[in-house]
Amino acid sequence: MSQRDVIGLVASYVYAFGMLFLVEAIGRRLKWPQDFTRKIIHIGAGLWIWGQLALFEHWTIGIIPLRPSSY
Repeated sequence: MSQRDVIGLVASYVYAFGMLFLVEAIGRRLKWPQDFTRKIIHIGAGLWIWGQLALFEHWTIGIIPLRPSSY
């Protein structure tokens, strides 16, 4: 794992948790249904592919923070 992968991994966790907290906070304040906030979070997670391509040397490391937790 290269230094570029470590920086990308940290950025991935910051992105994932930041997006989660921000969307949940806005959703609670505006009284959005939970289904709607889940869809926004899933769309945001899917858009992280551009961050993975830009930051990581090995893309397989970039999917670690955003993988489904049900496995």
